[in-house]
Amino acid sequence: MPLPLQHRQVLTHLSNLTHLKDLHKGRALHARILKNGSFFSSTYLANTLLNLYAKCGALSDANFLFDDIVHNHLDDVVSWNSLINAFSQHSPSSSFSLHLFRRMMRANNALPNAHTFAGVFSTASNLSDIHAGRQAHSLAVKTSCAADVFVGSSLLNMYCKTGFVFEARKLFDRMPERNTVSWATMISGYATQELVNEAIEIFELMRCGEEEEGVNEFVLTSVLSALTSGEFVDTGRQVHSLAMKNGLSSIVSVANALVTMYAKCGSLDDAVQTFEFSGNKNSITWSAMVTGYAQSGDSHKAVKLFYNMHRSGVLPTEFTLVGVINACSDLCAIAEGKQLHGYALKLGYEFQLYILSALVDMYAKCGSLADARKGFESRRQPGDTTNGLWWLVAIFRR
Repeated sequence: MPLPLQHRQVLTHLSNLTHLKDLHKGRALHARILKNGSFFSSTYLANTLLNLYAKCGALSDANFLFDDIVHNHLDDVVSWNSLINAFSQHSPSSSFSLHLFRRMMRANNALPNAHTFAGVFSTASNLSDIHAGRQAHSLAVKTSCAADVFVGSSLLNMYCKTGFVFEARKLFDRMPERNTVSWATMISGYATQELVNEAIEIFELMRCGEEEEGVNEFVLTSVLSALTSGEFVDTGRQVHSLAMKNGLSSIVSVANALVTMYAKCGSLDDAVQTFEFSGNKNSITWSAMVTGYAQSGDSHKAVKLFYNMHRSGVLPTEFTLVGVINACSDLCAIAEGKQLHGYALKLGYEFQLYILSALVDMYAKCGSLADARKGFESRRQPGDTTNGLWWLVAIFRR
C-alpha cells in the first residue's frame, strides 16, 4: 500500500537530515512525528528515524527509539540491523551488538541477513571474541548467508584479526566468490602473523587469476606490509612496478607503504627516492623515512629530516618521535634530545610507553640522569606511586 503524501514528505526530510548528519533538526522532527501520532503507523518511517540516529552515532537515542519500535511491534530485520551496525561502528569496544544479536535470535520475528552478520562479525573482530564469532558463523551457514561475499569477507577479517589465520585460509579457499576486500584481508592476515611467504603466495594467486584487475591500494598496502627484511626487497620492487603500472603509486597510503617497506628491507636509496617523489607527504611518510634512517644508523640524516618535517608544518606521531629520539641517543646529542623531550610534552605524549623508553635510553647514553629525573618527576600525576617511580628506577638502573 502506498504511503500517504505526508509520510513521503517526512521520509524525504529524514533522509536529507541523515545525509547531512543533522542530529539537532532530526530530534526536532522526531518530536513533531510523535506529536501528530504518525510514528506508530509505519515501520518504514520508524526505521528511517532509527537510521538517522544510528548514522549520527547517537547510540542512546537510537537504543531508546528501538525499544519503542519493539514495544509497538514495528520491528523487522532492518530495525535490528540498524542498531547492531550502529553499535558495531560507533562503539567498537562494546559488546552490545552481540547482546542485540542474541536478543534478535530469541525474538523469533526477524531472521538475520547479510547486513546483520557483517555487524556481528565486525564486533567479534573488535573484541577478539572468537567464541561469539564462531557461533555466528554457524548460524550464517544455517541461514545460507555465509556464501554472500560481503559476509564471507567480514568473517575472514574476524578470523584474521583474532589470530586464527589458518582457519581464515580454509574459509578463503572455500569462498564461492571473492572480492578485493577478501584478497586484501587474507594477505593482511598473513602479514600480521609475519607469514611472509604465505602473504606473497595469496598476492600471486590474485595476480595469476581473473582478479588481477582488482588489485587496488588496499591489496598493495597489505602485501607491502609483509615485506620487512632484505630478502624480500626484490618482491617489493615488483610490487612497486605494479603500483606504477596501475597508476596507484601516487596514492598516499601506497607511497607510505613503499617507503616503509624499502626502509625495513634496508634499501635506503629506494626509500629516499620514493619519499622524494611522493607528492602528498603526511606524518606517516615522514615517520617512515626518519625511522628508516635511524634504524640504519644514519642518525644525522634522521635528525636533519625531522627538522625539515617540523619546518614543513607536519606534526609528528609518537612513532616519529621515537625514531628521532633514538637517533639522538646514538649521536649522544643531549641538546637536541632535551628539545625533543619538551616537544613530546607539548604534544601530550609524555606518558606514551615507547617515547618514555626512548627518552630513558637517550638520557642514560648521554650521561644526563639528573635531567631525566627532573623531567619525569615534573610530569608525575598526583598520587602516582607506580608509573613515575617505575621509570625513575629504570633510569638509575641504566
